Amino acid sequence: MKTLMVFTLLLGLIALSGMLFSRPPSEDDVRGQALAVSFGIFRRAAWQFAHDNPEHQGAIPANALTLPDGMNTERWQARMNNGVCYVWGEIPGMEIGAILNQYHNSQAMGQAQSGTLHPWGDILPDFIPAGALVSLMEVQ
Repeated sequence: MKTLMVFTLLLGLIALSGMLFSRPPSEDDVRGQALAVSFGIFRRAAWQFAHDNPEHQGAIPANALTLPDGMNTERWQARMNNGVCYVWGEIPGMEIGAILNQYHNSQAMGQAQSGTLHPWGDILPDFIPAGALVSLMEVQ
């Protein structure tokens, strides 16, 4: 019984030391996390629209999406093109890296580079600007 108590105490101390000596998140980390959440909310709403309207072609206006009241959507765009829903936004490269890390480098997300979704190699349509954060989903 004493061994179990000592073991539990040591585990608690290890956990506490991790909290005490870990570095606080940087401003870039916090901004990246906030953008990741914003992008995720917008992407989910766009994908829901795409599933509900699979015949839609062209831009998906933000006012057609079910989004939280007051959400700023200026960064994000969505468009249906030949059965694929594209969601993208032009943001600085460091923030793109932070967002991709938040999504654990999902194969549905990447950065537009030379007309492809980097690092996965999917060919992107011309309306997606180089350098943009991009997520895509096939709609059936």
